[in-house]
Amino acid sequence: MSIKALTALSAFWYTPIDQRDAAEDPEKPVSEDNPLVVIEDPAEFKLKALMGPAFMEVAAHGETLLDGTFMPDHVGRMLLLKGGLNGWRNVEDPAKGGQLKFSRRNFEFIPSPYLVECTNEIFQASALGADVRKNS
Repeated sequence: MSIKALTALSAFWYTPIDQRDAAEDPEKPVSEDNPLVVIEDPAEFKLKALMGPAFMEVAAHGETLLDGTFMPDHVGRMLLLKGGLNGWRNVEDPAKGGQLKFSRRNFEFIPSPYLVECTNEIFQASALGADVRKNS
């Protein structure tokens, strides 16, 4: 029986949780204490799932927790960013004004909670991609 070769998954734009409008995010309930918030020009990150060897390398850098979830270590997260973070928009450059240009050298200027959120999304997309391919 033959196997099917992997096909590249499309990149996608990801909006961090705190950048989402309450109207577009059902996890943000609207109440008197939490009014409908409209965020104009939210920051977005262009992410891509990792395939084959790149995803295997990430899997070698972390640990599986008791509940079965995988937690990448620092090296694993850096590999996820290197292979899976391919752009951003609406990220301001306070030093120069205007938009912060996308480059790997500029990763250091993105607040770490956003980078962690991006690595989690890249990992999930990569793992989901493997499951989808396995079932095709």
